[in-house]
Amino acid sequence: MVDGSPTLINGGKVKESGCIYHPSTAADWDAGVGIEILATNMSYEYFRDVFDNRNTDGLAKQFEINGRQSATKRSDAKGMCTLFVTIKGGGLKLDTLTHTEDSCEVLIDFTTKLSPSLPAGT
Repeated sequence: MVDGSPTLINGGKVKESGCIYHPSTAADWDAGVGIEILATNMSYEYFRDVFDNRNTDGLAKQFEINGRQSATKRSDAKGMCTLFVTIKGGGLKLDTLTHTEDSCEVLIDFTTKLSPSLPAGT
């Protein structure tokens, strides 16, 4: 993933590649400013129906960000959230962990600001 090689999921049917932004101090990690951003060929439906079934919590929220299908998924790990937003050919999957703020709200706010510069949705 970080070295440029895509991660293969589900026997290679789903590919994802991206980067991780991480702060320089441990205090910033706790504030939830570290974000993993992965471009994937995963569809919204796959995220909703298959990826989501890995955990029993279900999707936290299904909604749109600037006209793009989006969903958040809270992890079994306290404070962790995954957000999926559609782009042409798949989507972006974003992850963060925070103990001081709502992780899903951190990702929604970040993606709302980022989305105007993303390729068109499906």
